[in-house]
Amino acid sequence: MIIKYKPSDGDEQVWDDFDPNKVFDDAAEEIEYHYRGTFDEFHVGILQGQTRARRVLLWHLQRLIHPTLAYADLPRFERRAFTIELDRDELLSMRKQTENATLPAADREKALAYIDTELAKHITPEDVAAKGKASPSGATNTPSKSPSTSTSRRPSNKA
Repeated sequence: MIIKYKPSDGDEQVWDDFDPNKVFDDAAEEIEYHYRGTFDEFHVGILQGQTRARRVLLWHLQRLIHPTLAYADLPRFERRAFTIELDRDELLSMRKQTENATLPAADREKALAYIDTELAKHITPEDVAAKGKASPSGATNTPSKSPSTSTSRRPSNKA
């Protein structure tokens, strides 16, 4: 995950190694407190572009540099000043995590739809040629070479 912050009156800051799975528990608790939700919900909120989630993430990243920075002291910033880029492997990992996250079904479906949309941007012609028609989740839809020969019969009730 590559996160960029470019305030209108300052230099760009880049975090190219942020991994939500490597956040320590005490920091995760503070994130949950300021986000007002679970860490899983926070993670989904980042993906969905929620302003509060992104503000809390920026605060967390700034605290890695300035440990005494209070959440209330985080300066205002334009939404376009804060961007997040994910590569295909990160999206696939996030998709798997989201499938298993403790989220309301509607939130899970929204997050998965967003991730699938982003994954579709990463499908290359080589992916399609190598794996058949690739789906956003990384699965392949290769047609079966042999027709189905299944003959299902209803069991008889004869004893």
